[in-house]
Amino acid sequence: MSCASLFVYLSETLFAFIRSVSRRRPCGGGIHSRSRFALCLAVFAGISGSVSAADLSVGPVQVEASIPYPEKMTFIGLSQSIELAASMGLAASAVTRGEVKRFVHDAASQRRNLAPLAVFVREEFSDAIRGKGFTPEDDSTTDNRFRLAVRKYGFGMAELVSRDVRPLMTLYAELVTPENKVLWSHEAAVRSDDKSLPSILPEDLRNNPDEQEMLLRAAAHRASEKLMEDYGKKEQKAEDREKDRELKARAEDAEGAR
Repeated sequence: MSCASLFVYLSETLFAFIRSVSRRRPCGGGIHSRSRFALCLAVFAGISGSVSAADLSVGPVQVEASIPYPEKMTFIGLSQSIELAASMGLAASAVTRGEVKRFVHDAASQRRNLAPLAVFVREEFSDAIRGKGFTPEDDSTTDNRFRLAVRKYGFGMAELVSRDVRPLMTLYAELVTPENKVLWSHEAAVRSDDKSLPSILPEDLRNNPDEQEMLLRAAAHRASEKLMEDYGKKEQKAEDREKDRELKARAEDAEGAR
């Protein structure tokens, strides 16, 4: 049995055992859901520790086209910023608050006329991983593949009590083998206070739907870059572990030769 097949087998066996124990003891004696989650994390951490630098090496890869995302766009920070400003003695009118919210909601209603979110998130992620050295392919059934999920997307206040808004996005990604072994996973959040992203007035967002897509694309690309930063760190750690093992093996061989 290959390492990947063994990983899948052990994972499925573990989850089946935990579920069966929970079902047999429904009156509070079963494993608590948080305990089950912690146990799963511990087991996965132990298994995923065997991921080698070769597993994480760049090359041909697929990016799955099916990307789940929330049905509704998010708008974050306005009411909280208004309350904070009031506590600081700053002026912020209810009219301004209502206008900003209306403009953003109008822009959200125009998403149906733009490119589907999953399409351009995949495009931006593919562009970011090319910069890392991956080669995205569409029809290979033997390569590793990235799976993506958008946890949150929308717009938020760019500054405290500001009418400007910036895009925000939380993007999850994982790299899996053809046998569904997870080699790497991470979640990156791009917030509306990220000054590397452009800001826009809500009325401009409403009047120019293309700006909405451009800004959300920018957030998707920034989130993808942050994901690849984490990927590079894990890849480096795997390489360092292998170098340490190689040095220890050489030291042991030298000691045995004496």
